[in-house]
Amino acid sequence: MSNAWEGNDLGAKAELLELLLSATQDGIVDWNLQTDEVVYNARWKHLLGFDSAEHAEYCDQPDAWRDLMHRDDRTHTLKLIDDHLQQGWPLYTTVRMRHRYGGYRHVFVRGAAKRDAQDTPVRLVLIFSDIDERIRSEERQRALVSALPDTLFRIRGDGTILELKRGVERAGSPFAALREGTTLGDSISDARLRTRLESALAQPREVSQAAETINVSSGGAAALHHEIRIVRSSEDEFVCIVRDVTDQRGLEDRLLQSQKLGAIGQLAAGVAHEINTPMQFIGDNLHFAKTGIADLLSLLDMLRKAVDAATSAPVSQEHLSELAQAEIDLDFEYTRDALPTAIDRSLTGVERVTKIVRAMKAFAHPDGDRLAPTDLKGLIESTVMVATNEWKYVAEVDLELDQEMPPVPCLGGELNQVVLNLIVNASHAIADVVGDSGDKGKISISTGHDATHAVIRIKDSGTGIPEHARAKVFEPFFTTKEVGKGTGQGLAMAYNCVVKRHQGSIDFETELGQGTTFVIRLPLTSDQGKSGVPL
Repeated sequence: MSNAWEGNDLGAKAELLELLLSATQDGIVDWNLQTDEVVYNARWKHLLGFDSAEHAEYCDQPDAWRDLMHRDDRTHTLKLIDDHLQQGWPLYTTVRMRHRYGGYRHVFVRGAAKRDAQDTPVRLVLIFSDIDERIRSEERQRALVSALPDTLFRIRGDGTILELKRGVERAGSPFAALREGTTLGDSISDARLRTRLESALAQPREVSQAAETINVSSGGAAALHHEIRIVRSSEDEFVCIVRDVTDQRGLEDRLLQSQKLGAIGQLAAGVAHEINTPMQFIGDNLHFAKTGIADLLSLLDMLRKAVDAATSAPVSQEHLSELAQAEIDLDFEYTRDALPTAIDRSLTGVERVTKIVRAMKAFAHPDGDRLAPTDLKGLIESTVMVATNEWKYVAEVDLELDQEMPPVPCLGGELNQVVLNLIVNASHAIADVVGDSGDKGKISISTGHDATHAVIRIKDSGTGIPEHARAKVFEPFFTTKEVGKGTGQGLAMAYNCVVKRHQGSIDFETELGQGTTFVIRLPLTSDQGKSGVPL
């Protein structure tokens, strides 16, 4: 195929040039510097709305391209053109051009001059590219970004901060020292936070992959909580979005505490019953002990009188007969054997009441904001006790708790609530199966651990979760229970607690008509900040 640009066929070259000019999306201004003649292509006229016949005369004027330029851009642009013609400097800039129907359009202008043998510019071609939509889109994005209360920064993989938009920051924020041109090492003094960020930046992931979110907390007079989203924007650049979630975390804490107190309120009648039962037999045993001791003291008084009388004269047969009858009336043998048993039963009842009260206190007490080594075995046992009245009429509870489980760093009160919610849900699911038959289902709670995680399994023999509901069980306000029997907050709270607060996981296995098993995995170690919450 022959090349139209090669050879001396001027007609072919002109035809090809005309074709190229008609096909381009750019406006072109051809300025003959010697004659001051200016030629505009059709696209330039269309770009600014001057392509109709009534505007033909105006838009062909030599100064039209200058006159339509925004006055604030005109001087700068003409200076660039002069520098290009005189010094040969590159010519490109963004200007605003007035549109026929009002307003201005953003246009990218670039140009090149043709020079003669004496290096004198004789012709200048200016190319106008419509970038209005792009500019306005960028302006909208900047406006949206500026309106966000978040801190945003663009950062290289080596930790150098390239660009920063500072958001609303509280006093003591660990991100207050961020500056463009500095590194994470220069800007963030908290070594744990810095290490966590650097580790996230070093993770091998594609640009198209989802953002990584990490939660960080800092100490001080009042703990601050931040959520950081890290998105890879190019091969070696990331965008980090830092959001202050201190108020949100405080609201979540208050909501959690409210839910815990609400749960205690719902369990109050059952707990009262659980306390009343041992208190009743404690009272019965104490009444028996009181009567028995009074009879024994009466017999002891009679013996004492007999001994006193025997010091001065032999004990009469009458006194011996009275003592023998008193022993018979008292049923001394029975009383002697039964009194220790009554006391032991009373002590057992007191111990049970103490355990219930201790479990309730541990359940209701707020955690604060600190992870602490926690005995999962004791935590589960106390929660099962608190929930006794929820399950004892419909299920048997089987505990298989790892005796070798090391202390697990967690928020004990929050985890109590999670386990309670799962036990209550299991009890309700079993109740739907057994109804009023008097039969009982089974709730199995087991714990175990591997090298990195503690595992809690709570299995029930209930109805199972319907297939249409499985994808929504952890969503707030979603419930399969009848109106008035569920808020839809229990499993959502459990997910938030396990996943967000403890950096663990919660999942379930279910079979319709067979039951459901919830599986909780909690890290055995955590990189703790000053507040104790994992970074």
